Amino acid sequence: MTSDPEIDHKLDMLCQAMDLPAKKFDLGQVVATPLASTALTITQLYALVAKHRGGDWGVIDDFDRGVNEQHLADKENGARLHSVYPLPHSKDPNATVWVITDGLHSDEAVTTVLMPDDY
Repeated sequence: MTSDPEIDHKLDMLCQAMDLPAKKFDLGQVVATPLASTALTITQLYALVAKHRGGDWGVIDDFDRGVNEQHLADKENGARLHSVYPLPHSKDPNATVWVITDGLHSDEAVTTVLMPDDY
């Protein structure tokens, strides 16, 4: 499954406006959990998905960063990419939001924006 053309266009425009990295992979279907939708504005959601799509994995450790990069390079169907970002405007410095793509390089790819409590 390729990304929704309308979402891709919005993300491309956002990447240009915010000097974010260019697209590295197709997101597939993009969804957000109710908790994530409540915690983030639509602009924040799009910005985090754009960062994820461009290979900016956020605040993950070096091991997980390497796993993500390997999955991109391998083109293995069904792989997972995981990004972690600080929750924008949170008073809790440890609060994060996750963006996960499951089914990378496959027709069933899905990218989910979620809070750690959703997992």
